[in-house]
Amino acid sequence: MQFIDWIKIRAAKFLNKVRQVWSRLITQLQRVMEKFAEKMLEILPNSVLMGSTVWIRRLTDKVQKLTKNYTQNKITQQWEETVVTENITEDDIPEEIKNKYGVEIGEFEISQELELQLDYCQTA
Repeated sequence: MQFIDWIKIRAAKFLNKVRQVWSRLITQLQRVMEKFAEKMLEILPNSVLMGSTVWIRRLTDKVQKLTKNYTQNKITQQWEETVVTENITEDDIPEEIKNKYGVEIGEFEISQELELQLDYCQTA
């Protein structure tokens, strides 16, 4: 066997090994990317928060603060309302809101008042 033939055989074997390693590397990278995509789908929500309102609910024996969050599912385009209720005391209600709504029983949206208070705090 001539030297040139020997080099061709060795080069072919070397390139074959490189191709095998490269193929395994690509397969492993594909698996990693698939796992990454699965984890991201678990982490990322399918819904986007589109708005939120804050309410005070007066019942005969207690006062509650309600936060209503409005989301839209990115896949189905359906709207959803999620209500978070928290029992509060009269002392937790700002005086302006007490003066405006008094002691009536019912639900009162206070989002605008809170927004105005936040705007005032940001400009002060």
